Amino acid sequence: MVLGVFAILAGCGKNDSNNTPDGGTDGKIDNTPMNEDQVLEACVRLHACGIQKHPRTGDCFSDFYNRFVRFGQRALYQSMYRCANAGKGDCKIIRECLGFQGKPQTCGTGYQPRCDGDVAYNCDLLAKWEQGIKCSLGGLKCGLKKAGSQTQAVCGGGTCDEQQFKADCSTDQKLLQCVGGAIEIIDCPEQGLQCRDPKKGVCEGKGRSCRDFSPECRGDSVFRCEQGYEWVRDCSKEFGSKKCDTGLADCVGAGTECNTDSFFDECQGDTLVVCIDGKRRTFDCKGMGFEGCVKEGSFANCKALPVYE
Repeated sequence: MVLGVFAILAGCGKNDSNNTPDGGTDGKIDNTPMNEDQVLEACVRLHACGIQKHPRTGDCFSDFYNRFVRFGQRALYQSMYRCANAGKGDCKIIRECLGFQGKPQTCGTGYQPRCDGDVAYNCDLLAKWEQGIKCSLGGLKCGLKKAGSQTQAVCGGGTCDEQQFKADCSTDQKLLQCVGGAIEIIDCPEQGLQCRDPKKGVCEGKGRSCRDFSPECRGDSVFRCEQGYEWVRDCSKEFGSKKCDTGLADCVGAGTECNTDSFFDECQGDTLVVCIDGKRRTFDCKGMGFEGCVKEGSFANCKALPVYE
C-alpha cells in the first residue's frame, strides 16, 4: 500500500516497492498496549471504509484480542490500527494502513494467496479486495498455511515442515507450532499462561499443580486447571470490560445496558451506537471526520466520502 501522505502520520512511513508502510524510520516495534477506546475508534474507522465490515463493531473489537493479540500479532495490528486512527476520515489513507491500495485491487474466485517477501497477500472475502499485510511491522514473517483445500498467507514465524518441526516456546514463552506448513504463534503470556518446558510445547497455568476440575468463578476470576497447573483469569483485568459469569464459568461483558449478542449497530442522527461488553458506546461520525451515520441492511456505520468508488 502506497502511503503518499504519511509524512503527517506518526509511526508510519512509505515503501513504494511493495505498497506497505514501513512502521517508522527507526524500525522500532511499539508493543505498548492500545486501550479499549483506541481499538474501538480504529474499528469504527475501518467499518466506514469497508474494511473488516461486520454487522457489529463488537465483532471487530473482540477479533482484535481473540484473533490477533492471542496469536502473537499485537504489535502488527496495533501498528495498522494506530495508523488508521491517524487517518481520521480519509479512507484512502485508512485502507492503505490496513494493506489495501487506495483504489483497492478487486479479487474473487480463483485468487491465490501468496507471500511476497514479508508481505502476506490474501483476498478479503467480504470486500472482495486484495490485502497485503507487511508482517515485519510486528516482527513477523509470512508463511502459507494450508487447511484442507484452502490456503492462506499468514503472519507468524514463517514456513515450516510439519514432519520435522517440533513445537517450541523457548523465546518469550510464546508457543511456536507448525500448522499447515506455517509457523503459528500462540502467545501464552497474553492469556495469563506460561510455557514451562520448551520441549513439551504447551501453554500451561501459572499456579500450583492440579488435577482437572470444572472451571468456576471465585469473585471476578475464573479458576481452572490447564495442562496440570492452576490457571487464574482475572476477568476485570481482561481486554474490554469483563466479569465472571457463574453459569458459564467464563469471562463475559460486565455491562447490562444492551445484549452484545443480539444488538446490531444503529444510527441516532449522525451518531453511531454500538454495544461493547454489554455497554452502549456512541461515536460522533462527523466529529471523527466522516459525513454522518448510515444504515444499510444489517450494517450501520459512519458514512465516508467516496474514494475511487
